Amino acid sequence: MSNSLVGLKRNSKKVLSLVLGLGVLASINVGNIDQATAIQCNISAPELPSRNVRVYKDSRYGFQIEIPANYRVMQLPAGAGGQYSIGIFDPNGYREMVCLLRNKVPTDSDPASIIVTIDNTNSFIQNLRESLSRGYTTRPIEKNGRLIYTGMGEETTLNISQSYKNRFVVTFSASIGTNNSIIMESVLKQVLNSFQ
Repeated sequence: MSNSLVGLKRNSKKVLSLVLGLGVLASINVGNIDQATAIQCNISAPELPSRNVRVYKDSRYGFQIEIPANYRVMQLPAGAGGQYSIGIFDPNGYREMVCLLRNKVPTDSDPASIIVTIDNTNSFIQNLRESLSRGYTTRPIEKNGRLIYTGMGEETTLNISQSYKNRFVVTFSASIGTNNSIIMESVLKQVLNSFQ
């Protein structure tokens, strides 16, 4: 297990959850929008992932992942702490997310997606401790150098965090317990297994 995660575990009996907030999407600030005139961005259920894959290489942090060839990646607005996040969406979810962001549409739920967030280690630890103390996340379990925990916000999210480049923590998140979660769980496994 990496030194930063060992230190994280040693320094905190309750280890944290940044991604509880990876409702970065759920916290889109939309101001005062008249509900009667709000644009509707509802799109149909997620498309099944294609069997073909393509490699996404992140230009900012240099990591790469494999995603289904028919899925799209979008950089998301920075989190409250300035965290860098990307979302992996099926074609319908991508169109819905573009609509939500462009039109500042209020929503109770976001399109099915995998969220990948990179945060510096100290900020991650601080956010996780706070999330645990407020009951926003479950106590993480360490497995194969990764922390696995769930966030409990608008939707329940499965979060998997690991050290990256000794200074950062990368967290992969997906909603669970929804009709679309089986589709996204298979994409999450593909992303986790290909992360470099």
